[in-house]
Amino acid sequence: MQKTKRHERNNERFAVDLIPILDIAFANKCGQILFEQFKSSNKQPLYEELPTFWRIASEVVKEYYPRIRRNFLTVSSTNKFGNYETIDIPKFLEYVYNYDYISSSEICRISQKNAIIIKDKLTSVKLKYEENIRKIPRANDNFANELERLINKKLVLDFERFLKQKINNSGEFDERMIVPCFRDFIKENYNDTWKLIYSDRDDEYEMQLFWNNLFSADYSNKFHFTEQNLIKLSTKLNQIKQQVLSYIKDEIKKSEQKEELEKQVKLKDISRDIINGLSKKGYHGITRSQLIAFLIETGIPESSLTELYNINIWVDFINDKLGFSKSVKLNQRKPLPTGIRYEVFKRDNYKCVICGRGPPEVTLHVDHIIPVSKGGKDTLDNLRTLCDECNLNKKDLIQ
Repeated sequence: MQKTKRHERNNERFAVDLIPILDIAFANKCGQILFEQFKSSNKQPLYEELPTFWRIASEVVKEYYPRIRRNFLTVSSTNKFGNYETIDIPKFLEYVYNYDYISSSEICRISQKNAIIIKDKLTSVKLKYEENIRKIPRANDNFANELERLINKKLVLDFERFLKQKINNSGEFDERMIVPCFRDFIKENYNDTWKLIYSDRDDEYEMQLFWNNLFSADYSNKFHFTEQNLIKLSTKLNQIKQQVLSYIKDEIKKSEQKEELEKQVKLKDISRDIINGLSKKGYHGITRSQLIAFLIETGIPESSLTELYNINIWVDFINDKLGFSKSVKLNQRKPLPTGIRYEVFKRDNYKCVICGRGPPEVTLHVDHIIPVSKGGKDTLDNLRTLCDECNLNKKDLIQ
């Protein structure tokens, strides 16, 4: 029985010897081997070329702990796809780390207790290894270092002018323009630096992702930067972005203020002629159609108004200047004050001056003898009492 049990756990001795060496010193040895490999190759790797932790950890065991290595016995096991495979040291470490302790102990032929301990220790060592791997120089680090070196006050001023020209050409501005414009700016003005960029696919979409990643410092996208270089460059680029954004907003504000000032100067000249003309004709308020008719009559081009503001805005503006009450409909005149109405009724003995009838037989109105549209005023000598029937029958003529 004991013999069978020992046979089932034929890597138990390896596990027992492995547990005490999985510490910070082991993690540092992993980092040392990793750096030596790329130092000797004299190249900056792509992300996918970086070795896995399991492979590096296995090399540490082989190089620094040969006695422990001799205790490991390879076994064959069925993987999660139902295929048989040979379990070597890298797979042993990977399975203990990734599988639950029951599965890993069955596959790797160790006790569940040791599987739990090794998994816990591997977690700490792997985290330290990942810290080291993020320090390995990458394929785009030369570009990052060169671009960071170029960033100075002159570059920012040149980019501000470049972006302003783009805005002038397109006639609009959106904050999202800054990143693609900066990309174009570097490509056009610093081509030697641009050529240092490594990309898996040199297409528009890939470049868009690449530059968005630079500004966002999103290390998860793996655009072949060391994390430290990506963060440093991203910080500087976002400082440029905020500085340029502030500059552009100031320029837009100045432009809008200048444009508004020019409108106001034209507005005063045009509105003065219109308001004076309408006042002379006795208007207290106008509609859109009345304003257009007045413009045609006086020979003022409608475009001279609409190039400044919408025609409806002009109607509101002119009505405010004429003292028009918004509680009254636009096709109505300003109502007569109650005191004047009473004086007219009293003077005409509360009877229609045409038919002689009065209340309660008819309803009385105060009528302009010379209509307002013909220049009539709201004075007692131009006002008279009419009944509703006579008032409706009279025409808009000077009688």
